[in-house]
Amino acid sequence: MKLNINLIFLILLNSCMAYSSPKLETLSTELKSEKIPSEMMLAWKSLRIAILADDVEAVAKVVHFPLRSLDYSFNELESFFELKKQFAKVFEPQLLKIIRNGEFSLAKGDPGYEVDCAEGYMIFGFEEYEGKYWLSYFGSINE
Repeated sequence: MKLNINLIFLILLNSCMAYSSPKLETLSTELKSEKIPSEMMLAWKSLRIAILADDVEAVAKVVHFPLRSLDYSFNELESFFELKKQFAKVFEPQLLKIIRNGEFSLAKGDPGYEVDCAEGYMIFGFEEYEGKYWLSYFGSINE
């Protein structure tokens, strides 16, 4: 009799665990809404401060060269020298206004993470290299 009660208890316990286990849909939803890593947030904050200060050297400290372009209006920036030459064109007044006004969103990118300024006006893509996030691509998706 005691064996039967233990067996019934185990069956009930197993049923409860199966019922309470997360469904596949729940897991995929949780993965989609993952938090943006603090290292990525720090990289974006550093870039944002450098852009608003019009400080090309500080921007370069956050860039992983070559800096790839998503659109045809900019070439890939191979070095600090090329970034310096194109700085005013990339970080033009309208973009500065957008960044200053906080018109941007952060999300999982492909690859890495992206900062989307004014719904595609300019995208900044960050990828992880050796445990640190770097600006690795940029461009407009509206062109």
